[in-house]
Amino acid sequence: MTEIKSIPGLTVTLARNAQSDVIIHGFHIGARVIAGREDHEYHVTIRAAHVADFAAALGGDTAEDAWEKHHIEMVYQGETAWLRAHGIPFELSVI
Repeated sequence: MTEIKSIPGLTVTLARNAQSDVIIHGFHIGARVIAGREDHEYHVTIRAAHVADFAAALGGDTAEDAWEKHHIEMVYQGETAWLRAHGIPFELSVI
């Protein structure tokens, strides 16, 4: 679990599912209103076919290694904005 200390209330994690997709899970308490709520949870899924591109764009050999080194810059830009800027397809779901 990675708590983004300079963004109060935000916790972001990266994990893989059984299909080797990368899942970025965020939980933000007291955030700006998204989907009509202050507190929200979201998942950004990068399918397995694009995981190597994701890792390379973050400057690492693996998605996990790259995430550990560079997640703050990605989160500050906004995960989906960062992925779009790097041409990496993703799926977003806000819970």
